[in-house]
Amino acid sequence: MTYEASVIVAAIVLVAAAVFLIATYAAKKRAAQEEALKQQASTRGWTFETERRGRCRVRRWRGSQDGVAWMAESSERPGGHNRRPIRLAHWRTTPRRGPAAPIVCMGVPKGRETPSLNVAQDDSMFAHLATKIAGFALDKAIDSYFGDGVGRDVDAAVLKPVPGTAIPGFIVMAADIEAASRVLFQGLTKALTAGTADPHSVFGTDNRPWVLLWKDGVSLGRTRAFDTTDDVEKFVRAGSALARLPIA
Repeated sequence: MTYEASVIVAAIVLVAAAVFLIATYAAKKRAAQEEALKQQASTRGWTFETERRGRCRVRRWRGSQDGVAWMAESSERPGGHNRRPIRLAHWRTTPRRGPAAPIVCMGVPKGRETPSLNVAQDDSMFAHLATKIAGFALDKAIDSYFGDGVGRDVDAAVLKPVPGTAIPGFIVMAADIEAASRVLFQGLTKALTAGTADPHSVFGTDNRPWVLLWKDGVSLGRTRAFDTTDDVEKFVRAGSALARLPIA
């Protein structure tokens, strides 16, 4: 073997060894983190588990808060060729009675509450195309925020802005405007407004989650994974409080 070939082989061996050591360290660190999350969940009376879905790693919590049973998931997928990394988190009640027609409260930075989904008002081909594109984008967003399973139950095409709403940091869309207005009046507006004013609430930052009220109860979702058990607990408190409102 020539000297140059020996150098190349040695370099390959060193790179492979480094990759192995880094992967081993990362796996041990992840296992330690997940064991800590499991212990923290146990002290709160929750359960914690993990699973793989293809390249996506899922962490899952289950528990009950003030009579509201719930499940939370955090999923992460590394980026790859032409694919951006994904970090998502959602919380939802286990099936309980919710509104017959879905209500979506889209969390946005304060000052950006004016809906921009009615992108065209005329009857032209462009108007129909623009509306269709906006509806498709909203449908994909709902799938991302709340998970494909819940997303299949919500038809974004039937959602319309609810007039007269004034909730800081939220755009409210609903399939049944009259029913949504009643739910908002009966406590949802007050609860969300109070949440956006509370710096300790999950609704108290500009990266506030979206809220879905649908036939199986309440769900919260955002495009950022759960970082800590305390992070999950904020969702638990906020979601459970909304689930106890008269939403059906």
